[in-house]
Amino acid sequence: MSHSPESDPVNPWSSRLSLAETITCLEADDRVVALCFLGSTGTDRWTEASDYDLLLLMNDYPSGYGTEATFVDGRITDVVIISSQNASLATDGGASLDASQMAEGAWSYVSWLRESRPVYDPTGAAAAAQDRATELLRHRPGVGEAQQSVYRSFLSHDLRVNGTLLRRSDDRSTRAALGMRQLHTFVSSVQAWFSIRDLPNEGWKKNMTRLAADDPETFALVEEWLATSDVESRHVIFEKVLQIVLAPVGGILPEDTVLAHANEVWASLSRGSGNQHSP
Repeated sequence: MSHSPESDPVNPWSSRLSLAETITCLEADDRVVALCFLGSTGTDRWTEASDYDLLLLMNDYPSGYGTEATFVDGRITDVVIISSQNASLATDGGASLDASQMAEGAWSYVSWLRESRPVYDPTGAAAAAQDRATELLRHRPGVGEAQQSVYRSFLSHDLRVNGTLLRRSDDRSTRAALGMRQLHTFVSSVQAWFSIRDLPNEGWKKNMTRLAADDPETFALVEEWLATSDVESRHVIFEKVLQIVLAPVGGILPEDTVLAHANEVWASLSRGSGNQHSP
């Protein structure tokens, strides 16, 4: 098997530098247009147990936006990177503000940019980009009926499949398969609580803080689900969470029903539908 040098572990240049020393190094790099703090970094909420969260505006960043994980002063550090030439977040006013053209994956970066706190912004690029991000978020398209139907269909289907596996869970392999499915289907259901309600995905810490404040019943169910490894109990909790999550879009689909979508052909395949062919 071939080996690439890029796959070798490296000790980051910043791992033994203080945060202040790291900032000084970044300020000296002409590719760095602006540097901002995110999360608790630089606030009175930061503790010795906290990580660092940084946002960089950079020149000539080919990906447009992305995230990297590294170390600063021996602490895990998440770095959000946004190109200052990114058409969606351009700071020179050259690009029109058109929220409808934003890729879905870009909205987390727009939210991070709005919430960032500039600590190095010699040209005002970060402040200008923040203003644009704030304006973009005001015009972010809501979740349409079609997307809401997708959530309702897939989550209802997940509940049914998990229920089927549960009825066959005397088999060890099936029980293990159910346990693995329960992990990702429950996470999907909690994420959908935010998506269906047009709330931004701000990372699990902020999301759970918001859930606890806005919907303590669902938050308590999340805690209950996490506290048990019993697949039967987890299935019951999963159904309770789905009843809450899907309430704004009509609830869990009744048994033996589906939501037909425009590009589906199954309904047209019944006897007497479509073109008739001679045997």
